[in-house]
Amino acid sequence: MPHQMTTAPLSDRVQSLVSEWLELDKDEATRNEIEALVNDRNEDELKKRLASKLEFGTAGLRAAMGAGFSRLNPLTILQASQGLCQYILDQPTRSDVHKTIVIGHDHRHNSERFAKLTAAVFRKKGFGVYYYRQIVHTPLVPFGVLKFKAAAGIMITASHNPREDNGYKVYWSNGCQIIPPHDEGIAKCIEQNRVAWTWDTSEMDGQLRESAGAAKSDFLIDPFEEVKQAYFEAVKTWHQRLVQRSSAVQFNYVYTAMHGVGLNPALQVCRVLDLPSFAPVSVQAKPDPDFPTVTFPNPEEGKGALAESINEADRQKASYIFANDPDADRFAFAARIPDAYKGSNEDGSVWKIFTGNEIGAMIGAFLIERLKHQVEKPAVITTCVSSQMLGRIAKVEEVIYEETLTGFKWMGNAAQDLQSKVGATPIFAYEEAIGFMCGTTVYDKDGISCFGVFSELLGSLEAANKTIFAYLDGLYLKYGYFGSMNHYVICKDVNKIAKQFDGIRGFTDGSKDFKYPTNLGVFQVVSVRDLHSGFNNSGTGLNLPVSEASENLRVELQVPHEVVDDKEILNVVEMDPIVLTIRTSGTEPKIKYYSDFAINIKQDFKGDKLQLLNERIKPMANQVLSVMVRELKSSWLNLEQ
Repeated sequence: MPHQMTTAPLSDRVQSLVSEWLELDKDEATRNEIEALVNDRNEDELKKRLASKLEFGTAGLRAAMGAGFSRLNPLTILQASQGLCQYILDQPTRSDVHKTIVIGHDHRHNSERFAKLTAAVFRKKGFGVYYYRQIVHTPLVPFGVLKFKAAAGIMITASHNPREDNGYKVYWSNGCQIIPPHDEGIAKCIEQNRVAWTWDTSEMDGQLRESAGAAKSDFLIDPFEEVKQAYFEAVKTWHQRLVQRSSAVQFNYVYTAMHGVGLNPALQVCRVLDLPSFAPVSVQAKPDPDFPTVTFPNPEEGKGALAESINEADRQKASYIFANDPDADRFAFAARIPDAYKGSNEDGSVWKIFTGNEIGAMIGAFLIERLKHQVEKPAVITTCVSSQMLGRIAKVEEVIYEETLTGFKWMGNAAQDLQSKVGATPIFAYEEAIGFMCGTTVYDKDGISCFGVFSELLGSLEAANKTIFAYLDGLYLKYGYFGSMNHYVICKDVNKIAKQFDGIRGFTDGSKDFKYPTNLGVFQVVSVRDLHSGFNNSGTGLNLPVSEASENLRVELQVPHEVVDDKEILNVVEMDPIVLTIRTSGTEPKIKYYSDFAINIKQDFKGDKLQLLNERIKPMANQVLSVMVRELKSSWLNLEQ
C-alpha cells in the first residue's frame, strides 16, 4: 500500500536516527533517499531503514540495496570494510600471511562502486590491495587469497539473490569463508569504526599495475590476468587425473550464465580442458544486473529459472543443459529424458532438472572411482542437510567421509583439517544447494571447475553409449535409493520463526522445558538432534557445533506401513527412517526443510531390480514424502497458527 503523506511530525527516536544517518553519510544519492522520506513524514519506512542495523555473520552481509543502516549502501560497505580491516590489524603478525587483501566484484548494480570503496579503506591503512578491476566469478577471490598469501579476500556479490540485493562475502587467510569467532570479532570492530575513514576512490580509477614486484604491503594492482592464468592451470592439473580417454569428449549441450559473469570462464574451461563447445543461451549470456528474463536468477529454482535454457536446447536439439548461477560458484544440470524413462516423469516434461543431491551423488561416485587409487587417503565431505547417499557410497568404497554444518565455510575448513590432521586428500565436497567443490583448487564451491568435472563424467558415459539416467540408477541399485523432497516457506518475521521452533520444542506459556514431539502426524519421531539447544539423542553429529544464533533441527521419522499406498512393495524393500531437517537460512527470509528417505531392495529379491526401482520404488518414495510434507506444513511449519 502506498504511503499516505501526513503532516504529523516524526517521533524523536526517528528524528534522532535521521540526524545520525545524515551526519555519517556523505553519498548524495542515499542522503537524498532519506531526506525524501523525511519530507514525506514516512515514519514507518524510516524505521525500517534506520532503526535496525545489518548483522555481520559468517556469510558476511547480504541485503537489499538502498539508504539506511539496514541496507547495503556506500556507508554500510565502508563500515563493514573498516571493521574487517581493523580486525585484521588486531590479529597477531604471521610470517606466512602478508598485509594484503584480494577484492573482487560481480556485475550487480553498485558492485563496482562497493568494491572501490572497500579498496579505499584498506589502502588508507597501508594494505597491499589486489583489486580485480573487471567482473570475476567468485572462486577467483579465494584462489587469489591463497596464491598471494593475503590476510583476507572480499567478494562483492549477492550470488543468486533477486536484483534488488547485493552482498559482501569474506574469506579468511586460509582461503575459506569465515567461521566463528571471526564473525563476532569483525562485527564488534564494525561497531567501533562507524565514521568513514575515507570516501575517496580516485586511486582505483587510475592506471593500475599488474604486479606488486617484491612488495608485501602498501600497493594497488590489478592481478586479473595473472590469477586467471594460474587458476585455469590449477584446474587443468587437477582435472588431468580424471582423464581416461584417448579422444575429445563429445556431446551436444547449451549453457546459461543466468545473466551473470559465467560465460567467459565457461568458454575458457572448455578450451583449457578440451571440452566440446556449447551453444550459449543468448538472452542470458551477457552480464545484466536487472536479470530481465528471470524472477529469481537461481538455477536451483527449477523450470522457471531454466525456461529460456530449455527453449534454446529445444531449438538446438541439444541433449543437455549446463547452468551457473550469476556469480558462477554453483552448477546446475538438466538432461533430455530418453524414451525409456519418460513414463516415470510425473509432469510429462521431456526434461529432467537434476537436484543438487543427485548431481552430488554422481560426481562423488565418479571422483571416488577415478581417484581412490591415485591419492593418499581420499576424503569426501557434505553437510548435515544433504542426502546421506554420499556417506553410503563412501562407506562401501572405504573412503573417508565427513559431515559438517550447512555451508562451504564449514566444508572448506573441514577439508583443510582433514589434510593437516590425518593426511587425507579431499577430492570432493558438496551441498544440496547445487554447490560443489572438486579437489582443492579452491576451498569453496566452484561452478566452473565443476563444469569441467561433470563434462568428463558425461563424456565418459557418451563414449560408453550409456545415459546419465542409467548411470544414476546404477548407483541406486548398488548403494540404495535415496529420495528427497526439499523446499522452504518464506517468513520475514523473525519473532514468528522463533515461535515456530519454540512450538516444536514444546515451549508453552513462557516455559523453556523441552518437550520434543513424539510424532509428526502418523510418523513416529525416532530421534531428535537440535543444534540450537544442544539436545541430541540420535547418536549422530556429535562433532557438530551447537549455536543459539541459528536454528537447525533434525528428526528421524519412522515410516508407518499404512502411509504406503503400494503395500506389496513392503515385501521386497527395506525402508530407513526419513531424516527431516528444518533450519533457518543465513542469507534469506526462509525456513528451509530437507528430507532424505533411503530405500534398499532386499537381497533375496529375484526380479528385475531396475524395473522395480523406476516403476515402484521411486513413486513410492515420492508418495510417502509428499504425505510427510503435508503433515509438516499443517503442524510444525503452519505459520498461520
